Amino acid sequence: MKLPKLKGPKSLSAKSPLSLKLDGAEARKTGRFVGLFVVVYLILSIGFYAIIPEPDLQHGIAGLTATIFSGEVTTEENPVVSLPSGVKIEISPLCTGMLELFIIVAAILASVGISLKKRAAGAALAAVIIFVLNIFRISFTTLLILGVDSLEVIELAHDLLFRIFLFVSIAAIYIAWFYWAVKSETAKPKQKL
Repeated sequence: MKLPKLKGPKSLSAKSPLSLKLDGAEARKTGRFVGLFVVVYLILSIGFYAIIPEPDLQHGIAGLTATIFSGEVTTEENPVVSLPSGVKIEISPLCTGMLELFIIVAAILASVGISLKKRAAGAALAAVIIFVLNIFRISFTTLLILGVDSLEVIELAHDLLFRIFLFVSIAAIYIAWFYWAVKSETAKPKQKL
């Protein structure tokens, strides 16, 4: 038995948001987003590190960590925070959280269907949130190192769980921002000219 095609929004042939099929217009929108995302990401990462060199950022985060845990910073290949307990914590370039920060900011700025003002505000707030979450991640990992004797637990928390946490945070921040931005755009009454 062949089902009839319905017209309108409740059509059986309506596209599911989970559908992997893209029509021409959707493919152009997706391509524009991805292309703009890559350009903005590159501009952000190159421009940011031209202003604040990555080693300086690493030293700043190491200094903040040392202040929180009453440690001292020494420099080897990367800055190392020496804690009073004798534990040493290396702050590598990935510890800065800038990769995640650049990803969320670029994704928000590349969302061209939303006003520039909302994209700029969302990108600024997302950058602050990601930076704070990264400091929290470093602090929690340091507390874990100081409180747990199991190297396996520490490595699992550092290498897997917190990367998942930051990835989920990026997705959650983007989804929350996008929902707010789209909802507030549609809530505005249309003005007739």
